[in-house]
Amino acid sequence: MNFRITLVLVVVAVLLGGYLWFGPPLTEPEENTSPTSQDWFYLVDDFLINRLDASYFGTEATFVRDSERVWYYGSFEGPPVSEEFAGTPFLAGGARSPRLIMENPDDEALRLYGLDSPQITLRLYLETGEAYTVSIGDLTPDRITNYARIDGIDRVYLLDRTWGEHMARLITEQDIFVSTPTPTPDPNATPSP
Repeated sequence: MNFRITLVLVVVAVLLGGYLWFGPPLTEPEENTSPTSQDWFYLVDDFLINRLDASYFGTEATFVRDSERVWYYGSFEGPPVSEEFAGTPFLAGGARSPRLIMENPDDEALRLYGLDSPQITLRLYLETGEAYTVSIGDLTPDRITNYARIDGIDRVYLLDRTWGEHMARLITEQDIFVSTPTPTPDPNATPSP
């Protein structure tokens, strides 16, 4: 038998075996309907976020990004943020939810879930001019998730509590997220003995 024909038959057999073993290539993945699958609560491109306004029980903080992609606390004249802030725009860009709780909530439902006066709000502004406000309400009874919603969208979701805790830390632990400038030595000062 010819070596070329044998080589072609081996390659065809390997490809056919791989096809049968791994399934048809380039097909749509099956929809995951397991109870652990999570849909996006919301999702925006985090590279488009140029301002974050966080509020925790009424105390507020603002973080802005300049055209060089440098983040500052308060305003462009404020101190730059520290390395601990680095993942915050990514987190602010979206969150998955384990469950949709309710559509078209009325005022009573919003009060029940702590969304009539949310503990945490995060308003994110995009370069496109769009803005979104994420409201985080009360913890669920199991203390694993918070009730959450996006202003203007009549749905209440569950959101992992660590997401809200990080956003609250922007307020409660500002010293971690904001770089403190190192003092410049005064060249006219006399050295101490």
